[in-house]
Amino acid sequence: MRVDSLALRDFRNIEALELTPDPRFNVIVAPNGHGKTNLVEAVYLLAALKSFRSLKNDALIRHGAERARCTALVDRGGVRREIALELLPRSRRVTLNGNSVRRVADFFGEVNVVAFSPEDIGLVRGAPADRRAVVDRMVFNAHPSYAAESAALDDVLKNRNAVLKQCEGSVSRRNADLLDIYDAQLVAHGVAVVARRRNYLARLAAPFHDAFCEIFGATFDAALAYRLKSAEDATDHDELLSDDAALTEHLRDAIRAARPRDVARGFSTVGPHRDDIEPLLQGRPLREFGSQGQHRAFVLAMKISEIRLLEAALGHFPVLVLDDVSSELDPIRNQQLFDFLSRFDGQVFITTTDVGYIRLQHAFRQWHLRDGVLLDPSASA
Repeated sequence: MRVDSLALRDFRNIEALELTPDPRFNVIVAPNGHGKTNLVEAVYLLAALKSFRSLKNDALIRHGAERARCTALVDRGGVRREIALELLPRSRRVTLNGNSVRRVADFFGEVNVVAFSPEDIGLVRGAPADRRAVVDRMVFNAHPSYAAESAALDDVLKNRNAVLKQCEGSVSRRNADLLDIYDAQLVAHGVAVVARRRNYLARLAAPFHDAFCEIFGATFDAALAYRLKSAEDATDHDELLSDDAALTEHLRDAIRAARPRDVARGFSTVGPHRDDIEPLLQGRPLREFGSQGQHRAFVLAMKISEIRLLEAALGHFPVLVLDDVSSELDPIRNQQLFDFLSRFDGQVFITTTDVGYIRLQHAFRQWHLRDGVLLDPSASA
């Protein structure tokens, strides 16, 4: 899979830009704040229809403009498609080969992009929400239908929280009835989301373990463990996680028991939106016992194993976006990243402030940006 052309209009700080990327390695060089991340963000946006940085459309539209537009010509297995995304402050419009996409669920899977950003480097010590977001992106790449499943959960939580805020400490009959409905939906959609995450992590386990051991050149028991926040102290936690019927009953009971607390606080305290994905090394929490090098290796292994899993499932490599991660990796891990890239047979977009960070053994194309404007490109080896 590759992006053969990219055109941006009024996107972030970019007024107008056209790019014909190299089919392998593209290095975008610019000082911080000049738009290099914006460019690769657009590549990711055309796959996921949402940014890995911002949740609001108006943040993606150039100041003073009414709308933004991102267009790409994408080659997938020899079949070329034109994808266009128009962004308005509160809406979006997607077209595929000039035809409007009425159901975005039908679009997902047309483009597969794996993104690796500086925020990912701090994943081990970051908040549970950060780890959930990264794993959710990985699940979405492997199963595009997950977008609809997670969106359904988000809608239920939004509606349930709105009712909880109305209660203000006391629950009317009408609000109690509404909460009963949303509780049932929260259980159903919650079990679906947990199952997707759990099953994906199970498939990721072997390639992740192998990637981590490759990076360190030794055998380590490295793993990602799913933690149900609502059952973190339960002796039957693993059994609940592996049995959908038991998980359904557990979530139903936990949500019911949490209602008084939820009413008092005005938001939902139980569900997959509170769960965590815990990095483990030798069976111990990496956050507490791992070195900085092990933390970085852990995140790098997650990305490498995700790519390998996708390649095996799709029959081709996804497009890879690396947003200024070399400046965040230590020299050893940076070299390991580029060793992996030397064996990566797909298209890569790399942003950097200094081309000296780029340790590619292959020829690559340099693109220079200043204030959102693409300067004359040059070739480098």
